Amino acid sequence: MKTQTTKANSSLPFSASNTPQSRTDSGFERVSKANPCLHCGKDHWCYRIGELNVCKRKYPPAPGWYQTSKSDDEGTPYYAPVTEKKAIRPKQERTFYYPHRDGSPLVRVRRIDNGKGKKYIWQEYWIEDPRLKRFRVQDYWIRFSEKRAKKMNASIEEKRLFEEYQSQMREQIPIYRYAEVKAAIANGQTIFIAEGEPCCDVLWELGIPATTNIGGSGKWHNSDTEDLKGASVVLVPDRDEPGLKHMRAIAKMFLEARWMLPFPDSYLWKQLPKSQGADVADWIANFNLSANDINDNVHDSDWLMETIQQLEQNLASEVTVFRSPYGQRYQAVKDYWGSRLRFNTLKQQVELDREPLDLDFVRLLLCTQLDITMSVKEATEIVLFLAMENSYCPIVEYLEQVSTVQIDKPINLDSLALELLGSSNPLHAAYLKRHLIGSVARALNPGGKMDTALILQGNQGIKKSTFFCSLYGNEFFDDTMAESSDKDELMKLHQHWAVEMAEFETTLHRKGISKLKQFMSTKIDSFRVPYARSVKSFPRHSVIVGSTNELEFLNDPSGDRRYWIIPVKGHIDIQKVESMRNAIWAAAVAAYRAGEPWWLTEQEVEWANQANEPFRLSDTWEDFISDYLQGRQFVTVAEVLEKAIDLEVSKQDKKSQMRASAILRRLGWQKGKRWVEGTWKRGWELLDRSTDPPPDGVDRSQNPYEIKGSSDTDPPDPPIDPTFSQNYSSPEQPANDTVKNPHQDLEESLEKGGSVSCIEDSSNVVTQSVVATDPPNDPPQLDDVTTSCYVQSDALDLSPKHSEIASKMMAVSNRNDWQQMEQEYADDDLLWVFNNVLTPQQQEVFGDNSIKPESNIAEESQQQLPAETEEDARVELTAREIQRIARRITVCLWHMESNDNKEAARLLSKIKAEVGAKAYQLAVEWLEPDDFHQLSLLRTWARG
Repeated sequence: MKTQTTKANSSLPFSASNTPQSRTDSGFERVSKANPCLHCGKDHWCYRIGELNVCKRKYPPAPGWYQTSKSDDEGTPYYAPVTEKKAIRPKQERTFYYPHRDGSPLVRVRRIDNGKGKKYIWQEYWIEDPRLKRFRVQDYWIRFSEKRAKKMNASIEEKRLFEEYQSQMREQIPIYRYAEVKAAIANGQTIFIAEGEPCCDVLWELGIPATTNIGGSGKWHNSDTEDLKGASVVLVPDRDEPGLKHMRAIAKMFLEARWMLPFPDSYLWKQLPKSQGADVADWIANFNLSANDINDNVHDSDWLMETIQQLEQNLASEVTVFRSPYGQRYQAVKDYWGSRLRFNTLKQQVELDREPLDLDFVRLLLCTQLDITMSVKEATEIVLFLAMENSYCPIVEYLEQVSTVQIDKPINLDSLALELLGSSNPLHAAYLKRHLIGSVARALNPGGKMDTALILQGNQGIKKSTFFCSLYGNEFFDDTMAESSDKDELMKLHQHWAVEMAEFETTLHRKGISKLKQFMSTKIDSFRVPYARSVKSFPRHSVIVGSTNELEFLNDPSGDRRYWIIPVKGHIDIQKVESMRNAIWAAAVAAYRAGEPWWLTEQEVEWANQANEPFRLSDTWEDFISDYLQGRQFVTVAEVLEKAIDLEVSKQDKKSQMRASAILRRLGWQKGKRWVEGTWKRGWELLDRSTDPPPDGVDRSQNPYEIKGSSDTDPPDPPIDPTFSQNYSSPEQPANDTVKNPHQDLEESLEKGGSVSCIEDSSNVVTQSVVATDPPNDPPQLDDVTTSCYVQSDALDLSPKHSEIASKMMAVSNRNDWQQMEQEYADDDLLWVFNNVLTPQQQEVFGDNSIKPESNIAEESQQQLPAETEEDARVELTAREIQRIARRITVCLWHMESNDNKEAARLLSKIKAEVGAKAYQLAVEWLEPDDFHQLSLLRTWARG
């Protein structure tokens, strides 16, 4: 076939006389009013066969066409479109650099052309981590493709590590030739956006500033848009379907963008190839174009969009005549249902007129409504094909819709946790904000890294699950995944936007820690959908959320960074969530497009680990081990089990060793090796605490999520009278007199209803008037109070309720009294009074009395216990000693739970012999009912 080329001009092929034609493999098609003959302009007699045109009036070929040497049976010549072959690149190797915006190395693209039309392109990353050292190709440049990783037997940990670096680095990668483009923008120059680094370099050689994104078509990121903020841009697509689609997606980010099409008069713009289309570099090389030639072919956005829309309308209105029976049935279904069919990629479902279509009955519907005969296979294939040509995701559709609607009151994502969940802790605010942005990221870019779960913890009935359902929408939310089989769980993940693990502690127990972590970390799932014949891979577009009523439910010894836990104390206002839903997601989309992260930094992960401490499962061994570790710097696991837990070496199995190791790790110990008694021993050593944060686990000098003087669980400081100063003196007391410490007169102060302030000022204590205020619902944290945090009568004008609680606390004499108070008052009020009203001495007395049984242990502890042995006669028992003995008894019960009744009975006898019968009996009375029941069973077994 003869090939012709035409010089570039300013005319484009999208006009009324040059309407585009459909592409058929070998189908015969007559011209019509919608698609007249390109050459004579008539709507009858002429026809087309594939890409060939036959003008029966024998008009000359239209621009972009030439007459071939072939003709039809009547001697009418065939006209074919002029094609421009893409030039074969010479044999060469090139490297294109994408440094950090500050100029430091980040990513580079390597390209090798073999001179025969083949090219090889890959990316290399600047990673200094020694764990990936063996994948370096030069300096710190890492090449880690799937093929290379397999060839080098990369471990799962190495793959995971590289994926983390790759994910974190993507938003850091700027546009190509970032520094030069920024300088051009500052000079007011127009920036051309091309596809591929070679095209950009060719344009720069002509003096035209140009850039591209890393990865080619379909890989444009929000950070790339941000790099071109304030620039006037021209879009330069490759002449193929991916190229035009890529630039049309970028055009949505730049509403004022203009266009420049290479080979503008080519008919191929109406019949774009699937790939390997010519680009601007080919155009410039073929015609030796100048910068003026390029600029003369730039057109405004509105004109080009109208022509492209006209192209799509013409294509949709075409009628193709098929000769084969199967093709005719396809055309009949397309004419009847074509524009009404859609494929819902979320539900993996065909829709007809936006309603689900049951494929089991599709053959029956088509045969009866169209009066044609076809098999079930044909009917299903045709309908699926037509529907998939019009695929859509309802989540993406919803996010695009809310992001374009004008919001009356924009949402601040940073304050959302306080507004909806009642938490003022900034770490909780970060959890919710990052989770929302991550949800948008997963929807718009399925398969992205999102291995965390947002978990709401609180009492039953406060609408935790309803919160997620209202936030994501009933159509996009599911809370039954935990009860399904593995295949069903995967299907639900891909049919919803958010999947809740209700009763999260149950899911954690059922799946196991390692399986759950693997499940959450997976980015792509493989399964067979009902209509498919084979297993296919599906990138995840969903996120995982959870809820729990339990306070302690985390039990991962290796860490629980994946779980972002927000405690919820009050009922959630669901109507408010529903009213704010659209605005919330509009703000999340804006944050995502602005490049905000949806993951925590390393420092934030440390703070999250500290915040998760109250939610970790406690262990009955921890108290014993903690007591044993006092004053020690180095221990072995065997030593701890034998001396702290009374577990003989012969009974120490792998389970008990791992349990003890997990406790040592939680208590701040780490594995080490020391020279002991002439030999090296492996064991555990105490970490250096000289640089550790305060006892509450938060370094307030570094943690930006800590509110000074207040937190999610702290009451605010009492409001101070603005007229107060250190020179103020009360009417009852001269300023120079020393005031007696109010801790000594607590009872008297409370009885009179007065209030005394304890404010440290050298050796003097002065009074202070304040505005009365009730404490908030949350208990305080003592380290946030800069002066005395105990009785502050002037600084704390106690309400009658808190005065009553304080008086009753000091009157508690046994455990029963304290249990009655717990039923009568809220926990928050009890904790607040304990920490802010009682003195340290009163706190200690109260702590001892609140754990005593109804028998008056206090009196017994002041007297000599009846001597049953000489050793008993010398022992004076206190409540704390009784409690310690009771804890030792619980170790026996652990052996009983392990079906080791013999060992349990031996330890029980040993304890009784060591402490004496009287002390043993008091400790038994201190046991909880469940423990006491187990102990009774053990005694029965021992007697039998």
